[in-house]
Amino acid sequence: MAHSGPAPAASLEVEARSIARRVRRGTIAWFCLITALLLGSGGYSFYRLRQTILTLTDQKVEAIGDNLVSQLKISDAIYRRMSFGGASFLQSAYLELGEPDLTQQSVDLNGQQLPDLRFGGQLLTNRQDLLKGVVEKIGGTATVFALNQSGQFVRVVTNVRDNKGVLAVGTLLKPGGEADQALKAGRQFRGVVDILDQLYFTTYLPIRDRSGRVIGAFYSGYLIDSLSEIKRTIREVRILQRGFVALQEPDGDIELWSSFVTKQEVERVLGGLRNAPPTSVVNQDDYIISTRSFVPWRSRVYIASYLPDVDRRARQLTLGILGITVLVILLVLVLSWFVSRRLTQALIEGETARRAAQFEERAALKAREEAEVANQAKSAFLANMSHELRTPMNAITGYSEMLIEEAEDMQPEEMVDDLQKILSAGRHLLGLINDVLDLSKIEAGKMTLYLESFDVPELLDGVVATVGALLERNQNRLHLDYPPSLGAMRADVTKVRQCLLNLLSNATKFTEKGEIRVQVSVVDSQSESGCECIQFAVSDSGIGMTDEQMARLFQSFSQADSSTTRKYGGTGLGLAISRRFARLMDGDITVTSEVGIGSTFTLTLPREVSEVTAPNGESHALPVMPGALTEPSDPEGMPVVAAKGTVLIIDDDPASADLVRRHLQTQGFKAVIAHSGEQGIELACQLSPDAITLDVMMPGLDGWDVLQAIKSDPALCSTPVVMMSVLDNRLLARSLGASGWLHKPLHKPELQQLLTAIQSSGGPEPPRLLVVEDEPANAEWLRKLLERRGWLVVHAANGHEALAEIAHVRPSLILLDLMMPEMDGLQFLERLRLNPLAASIPVVVLTAKDLTPEDHRCLHGRVADVLSKGSITAVALVEQINAILSVRA
Repeated sequence: MAHSGPAPAASLEVEARSIARRVRRGTIAWFCLITALLLGSGGYSFYRLRQTILTLTDQKVEAIGDNLVSQLKISDAIYRRMSFGGASFLQSAYLELGEPDLTQQSVDLNGQQLPDLRFGGQLLTNRQDLLKGVVEKIGGTATVFALNQSGQFVRVVTNVRDNKGVLAVGTLLKPGGEADQALKAGRQFRGVVDILDQLYFTTYLPIRDRSGRVIGAFYSGYLIDSLSEIKRTIREVRILQRGFVALQEPDGDIELWSSFVTKQEVERVLGGLRNAPPTSVVNQDDYIISTRSFVPWRSRVYIASYLPDVDRRARQLTLGILGITVLVILLVLVLSWFVSRRLTQALIEGETARRAAQFEERAALKAREEAEVANQAKSAFLANMSHELRTPMNAITGYSEMLIEEAEDMQPEEMVDDLQKILSAGRHLLGLINDVLDLSKIEAGKMTLYLESFDVPELLDGVVATVGALLERNQNRLHLDYPPSLGAMRADVTKVRQCLLNLLSNATKFTEKGEIRVQVSVVDSQSESGCECIQFAVSDSGIGMTDEQMARLFQSFSQADSSTTRKYGGTGLGLAISRRFARLMDGDITVTSEVGIGSTFTLTLPREVSEVTAPNGESHALPVMPGALTEPSDPEGMPVVAAKGTVLIIDDDPASADLVRRHLQTQGFKAVIAHSGEQGIELACQLSPDAITLDVMMPGLDGWDVLQAIKSDPALCSTPVVMMSVLDNRLLARSLGASGWLHKPLHKPELQQLLTAIQSSGGPEPPRLLVVEDEPANAEWLRKLLERRGWLVVHAANGHEALAEIAHVRPSLILLDLMMPEMDGLQFLERLRLNPLAASIPVVVLTAKDLTPEDHRCLHGRVADVLSKGSITAVALVEQINAILSVRA
C-alpha cells in the first residue's frame, strides 16, 4: 500500500498529457480546417470579383461604342439632308435660267480656259451671283462643274478654296473617284469626299443637256467638323485605370483619344489593328480592344480595356477580405495556445471563432449577391436610357430634399447650403426635361400604343361629362353632333380621349359665354391606303387667331403669342403632343381660324389604327402590370410601428411611385402602390385609405376615369385625391373634385402641406406622449406634470413595453430614460430606428447618467434633445416639449 499513492498520480499525469495531446491535435486540425476555408473563400472571392469586374467593363465598352456610333450616325444624317438640300437649291436656281448647253468653245476667266457651259444662253461665268446667293442662304460650299473636252469635270463657278485660301476655279474633280464615276454613269452621289486635302460631306447632281447627255454637275458640301463635337466625350472616357477610347478619322490618322494616355501609347497598342475587320474584338498587349466601324465616313472607334487593371481591382477588393481573414487566423493562433492549457475554455472559444467565421462568410456571400443584383439593375437602366430620362432627375430633387432634412437635423450649415444648390439646379433642369420628354419619346419611336376597340359615342359622352365643369365656369354652351351609325373604332382610347380633352379644354379656355360645337363624321382617307376615317371637328366662338399665330400653334412650348400665355397660362405643349399622338396613329390635327369669330380644330383618325413598329424594327410590347406593392411588414429584427394613416398611390411608373412612397414613409404614413387604374379602384374599396395620389396618364383607365369612379362611390367620395402629372390640367382636376394638383416630380414641402391638411381633417387631437421610465416615482411625477398641460400620457417600464405600446398606438413624442432593466434606452433606440415609419417620432432623452463620448456618438442624429434629470426644471421640460411638438406639427 505504500506505493499506491504515486501510481494514481502518475496515471493522472499521463492521462492529462494524453488529453493535452489530443486537444492539441484537435486544435491544430481545427485551425488548419478554418484556415483552409478562409483562404478558399478569399480565392473564390477573387475569382468572382474578377468575373464581375470583367462583365461590368464589357457592358461599359458596349455602351461607349453604341454612344459614339450613334453620334456619328446623327451627324451623318444631318449632313446628308443639308448637302442634298443645298445641291437641289443650287440646281433650281440655275435651271430657272433655261436649259443647260455645253459648247465646244472655251471661256477665258482670269487667264484660265474654262468650258463654255450656258443656261438659257447665259454664260455660267456671268451668273456667279446665283451661286453666291445660294451659299448665303444655306451655308457650306457650292460648285458648278462643266465637262471639258478631255471628259473631266472642271470647277467653273465655286466658293471652295484650297489650303492657301485661293478659289479652286479651274481645278478638277478627282478623276476616277467615287463622285466622278457616279456622275459619268448619270447618277447622283452623296458621301464623304476628300476635296483639296480636306474632308467634306457632299452631294453631286448631274447636269444633262437636251439630249440627256451629262455635261456637268451641281455640288453642295459641308466641311466635316462634327468629329470635334464628340471630342469631349472621348477625352473624358476612362475605363478602369489604363483603358482608353480612340477614334480613327477617315484619313486613317488617330486624332482623338482619352486625355489621360499619350498618343504614343495609343499608336503602340493600336498599331497592328488598322487592317483589322470592321467589327472585331482583339486581345493584344494585355488589352482587349473592341473595334466599331462607321462605314459612311470610313471611321473606326477603338475601345481598349486593360486586363491588368481588372486583376488589380480584384486584388484590391480581395485584400480587404483577406485582411479580415488574417486577423481571424491570428486570433485562432492565440486561442490554440489557450486550448492546450484550458480544455473547456479552448473548446468554447474555438466554437465561438468558428461561428464568427461562418457568419462573416455568409455576410460576404450576401454582399456579393446584393452587388450582382445592383449591377443587373444598373445594366437594365442603361439599356432603357431614353425611356428613363425623367427618373434620374426625379432622384436629384427627391433625394436632395431628404438629405437637406437630415443635414438640418445634424446642423452642418455649409452642407445644407450646398444641398440647396443641388436641389435648385436639379429642379430647374427637371423642368426643362419634363417639358420635352414626351415629345422626345414620340420622335424617338419609344411611345407605345395600346390598341383596343371601343364605342365612339360612349367615348364622346365621357369626354363631354369630363369638361362639363369647365363649360360652366366660362358660361359656354356645348353642342354634340354625330351620325347614329358612327359605331366603334380601334385605336389607343387613352390618347384619343387626351386629344379630345385638350381640344375641348382649349376651346372652353379661350371662349366666354359662347358656343362650342363638336361635330363627328365618317370620311374617306386622303392617303394611299384609302381606309375609312373618323373626323372630330371642335369649333368655338372664341378669340380666334391670325395666320401668323396659327403658323406656330403646333410648335413645342408655343402659344398664340406672349400675351395669350400671360392671360390664359399653359406651357404650349398640349397641342404639340396631341398632334404627335394623332400622327402616331396615322392621323392628324388641322386648324382654321378667324380673329374675333372663332377657331375649328379637326382631329382625323383611321377607324382601324394599325400596329406601330419602332425604328429598330421591334414592335412595341404592352407592359405587364405587377401586383400591388406595400412597404415591408414585420421583417426579421424590425419592430412594428403604428402609422399615422394609409395613403394609396395609383401610378403606372414604378420609379415615381416608389419615390412618393419613400416621402410618405419618412413622415410615418403607410403607403400602398397600385400600378393601374383598375387595381387602384379595387384597393381603394378594400383599404378605405386616408388619402389617394393619382397619376393622370395611365394605360387602360386613366386618371380622369379613376377620379370619376372614386367621387361617384359614396364610401370613397370624401377621400382626398391629389392628381399628379407633367401637364397642367389644374382647373379640370378641381372641377372633378380633386383636392389638389401636383406637378411631377413630387416636391416634399407641397406634399407635406397636403398631408397636414389630411391629418387635420379628422379634428384636432391632444398630443400623445410615451414616458419610458423604470422608476415608478419619476414616472408618476412626469405623468402628473404632463397631463396638467392637456397631453395624453402613457407609461412603459422598459424598452420591450415601449415597443409593444408603439406597435399599438403611435405617440407624438417619447420621453426616454437610458438606464432600465431588460432593454435599456440605447437598445430601444437601436431597434426603434430600424423601422422607417418611426423616423419622424421625436425622442427626448431624460437621464441622470453621466454620458460618455461613446453614448453621445450613439445618440447623435437619433434624438431631438438630451436633458439631465438633475438640472432640468419642470417649466423648462414643458417648454422644450412644446417647442419640439410645434416644430413637428
